[in-house]
Amino acid sequence: DLVQLRKACRLLSGAEQLCEDGYYTLTIEAAFTSIERSLLFWLITEGNHDPSQPPQSHTTAINRSAAVGFITDEVATELEELWNENRAHTYYQDGMATDDRADAMVALADEIHSQIVNLVGQSHECICA
Repeated sequence: DLVQLRKACRLLSGAEQLCEDGYYTLTIEAAFTSIERSLLFWLITEGNHDPSQPPQSHTTAINRSAAVGFITDEVATELEELWNENRAHTYYQDGMATDDRADAMVALADEIHSQIVNLVGQSHECICA
């Protein structure tokens, strides 16, 4: 679980730096991956995911979090739609990554990460600045 937490921390930090440097597509990619890792951290910590089993897709942690009741189906659907509209489209050049989109995704990733770390009660393990 701590491996996933620290990956989420590093990805979030990287997303912030990439955004500052103007790499918006990479910012969005790192922000979404940070969300995935934060959710995976919660799933593992709570005994809802076997850490030896890697996620099968980018939305595995989102879907599993909804399946066990950590997030609602509506939130899971919205996260999947955000993933499709912002991450998948910009990654495959079907959409335009912008400063506003990148900033919004970093803010969302930061909020989700902070809420999960505080909920689990392991903020002392978080390596975010």
